[in-house]
Amino acid sequence: MVTLKYLKDVASRKHIRGYSKLRKEDLKTLLRNRLPRMIYEEIMRSGTTRSLLDDDIPEMGQQPL
Repeated sequence: MVTLKYLKDVASRKHIRGYSKLRKEDLKTLLRNRLPRMIYEEIMRSGTTRSLLDDDIPEMGQQPL
């Protein structure tokens, strides 16, 4: 699922004006209308809501103090 923050970042990098106050669905529509189809579809596939907090904690091989 693509986040609003991610969509705003894309709009900023693509130098699209007037995106900052848009809701998520309106911003998706704006990007769909302004970007080539292949780029828009890639953006929708590559967005992520994963957080570092969702990752497993790696084993460090050290004993706790």
